[in-house]
Amino acid sequence: MAATNNGRNGITDREKTVEALMRRLSGCDRLIKGSLVVNRRRCGNPRCRCTRGELHESLAITYKERGRSVLVHVPRHLNTAARRAIENYHDLKRIVTQISELNLNEFKERASKDREQRRRMTAQRYGKSE
Repeated sequence: MAATNNGRNGITDREKTVEALMRRLSGCDRLIKGSLVVNRRRCGNPRCRCTRGELHESLAITYKERGRSVLVHVPRHLNTAARRAIENYHDLKRIVTQISELNLNEFKERASKDREQRRRMTAQRYGKSE
C-alpha cells in the first residue's frame, strides 16, 4: 500500500489503516494464548449413554509452558468466554502481522526513495546525466 496523503491533516492511507486495526484491538478485552480441545470420555457408569457410544464431552485449553503442553479444564459455563478469549488472541496476532507488514512496506518505500535521491545527488555532484 502506497503511503499516499489523503489531505486530511496529512494522514496517509497506511496511517488510516493502522488506526482502524488498532481500534479493532481495543475490543479485545480478554486474551488467551492456546487452543481449545474437546475431550470425549466414558464415565464408568454401566447404565450411562456413554457405554453405547455417546461419549461425554468437555472443553479444555491447551497451551505450552516451558516447552510442555498443559491442559486446563474449561467449566461448561465458561465455554463461550474461553472461545472468545482464544479467538481474540488469534485476531490480535493477525492484526499485529498486518500492522507489521504495512510498516515494513512503508520502510522499504522510504529506503528506496532515499537510495534513489542519493544516487541522483551523486550523479549531479560528478556531472553525470541520467
